[in-house]
Amino acid sequence: MRASPQEGHAHAAAYIQVFVSALVRQVFTAGGFAATTRKGAEEAGVVFVLVDRMDGTVDLYGPAPRAPWIRRPMTGLSNC
Repeated sequence: MRASPQEGHAHAAAYIQVFVSALVRQVFTAGGFAATTRKGAEEAGVVFVLVDRMDGTVDLYGPAPRAPWIRRPMTGLSNC
């Protein structure tokens, strides 16, 4: 049986919340600081991570680019 689109969005939103919480926890465990500064539409299922190097530079990480016809879950982040 296939999940409805609404159920799929709910699962993706829950996965994203767990992923972000785990990422923030890892940063704190390593002695750093992390915070969620902005939340967008949960149904988009996209996470961007901005790393402030505290020397005037930043790194932006986001979803790895993929072909629109390939459907697979997000497995990690790539440098934008």
